[in-house]
Amino acid sequence: MATIEQTTSIRFLKLWERLGCQKISGLNCGTLIGYATIALTINPDLVTRSSVETPLLQMALKQTKLKVFESTLAKKTLFDENRRASGVLVAAKVSENIHSP
Repeated sequence: MATIEQTTSIRFLKLWERLGCQKISGLNCGTLIGYATIALTINPDLVTRSSVETPLLQMALKQTKLKVFESTLAKKTLFDENRRASGVLVAAKVSENIHSP
């Protein structure tokens, strides 16, 4: 199965190279300064690609104190008197809670 990437990306890659831009390993790698091919089909059998969770969220979870609440909707960011984020009003499956560090 051919991908759109195979037919269009070569021209764009050459253009970015002539403009002096730096080539990066991909647009899902967490680094966005540079150019790369756009992966429109990762698994040609399933016709699927990885989500942003794979490269960006997983990297942030390893490198920061980021917490992930599954099946939860962030409704409002709460700020203190210094305009610093201090918590998040969330709606979970069955209740509404305030989470703060």
